Amino acid sequence: MHPHHKHSYEYSEIGLNCMNKSSVKNIGFTGVFRLMFKPLVDEFPCFGAVCFSLRQKKKLDLTLKVVGGDISAIPGISDAIKDTIDNAIEDSIMWPVRKVVPILPGDYSDLELKPVGTLEVKLVQAKELTNKDIIGKSDPFAVLYVRPLPNRMKTSKTINNQLNPVWNEHFEFIVEDASTQHLVVKIYDNEGLQASELIGCAQVQLRELEPGKVKDAWWKLVKDLEVQRDTKNRGQVRTPMLLFLMNF
Repeated sequence: MHPHHKHSYEYSEIGLNCMNKSSVKNIGFTGVFRLMFKPLVDEFPCFGAVCFSLRQKKKLDLTLKVVGGDISAIPGISDAIKDTIDNAIEDSIMWPVRKVVPILPGDYSDLELKPVGTLEVKLVQAKELTNKDIIGKSDPFAVLYVRPLPNRMKTSKTINNQLNPVWNEHFEFIVEDASTQHLVVKIYDNEGLQASELIGCAQVQLRELEPGKVKDAWWKLVKDLEVQRDTKNRGQVRTPMLLFLMNF
């Protein structure tokens, strides 16, 4: 192998169908993995390490049970636990997060995930939200994130009894890969001691942003970011955002 090939890399994608069963829960998901072999070297097997990551999670199915009954019988609890598990799986292995497996001795720190910039977001307001309350109006609040880690998810204040809430709150997020990551905004109805009910959500691809230039727009809320067949009007949210990239 020629020396000038040593810092190139290749990747392939394979389908995955994984099922993990236990007495408490069944977790099954399908998706496509990305494999990267880097760096290429003269020594067998011709690459120093393997990076793998879930490029796209297509489906996640969960069955949650506890001793003595099905946990789904408890209103709101099943959905909350499923969201937590879904977020944990997504952030532990979803691209750009990657697992690095050294094959040959060496320093592969350059393959690890690193910050490349920041995203500044102003949660201004929402309008025409679906009312989730039988008496009165919804009490909306927003959850925003680029990566669904508990310490990197931002939560707004709650605006009581309002379908056109105004927040005017600022948030900042770390960006690791502007070409594939996205901002997620989820609007919930605060139900007090009960589990909050999702009103709608929106997703903005960071690759659609011009670094250093504010993008101000209204984003349509949908029921599910994975299913694009939702035609019901759930409202809109306005989030001006500004992307800063290092060495840009």
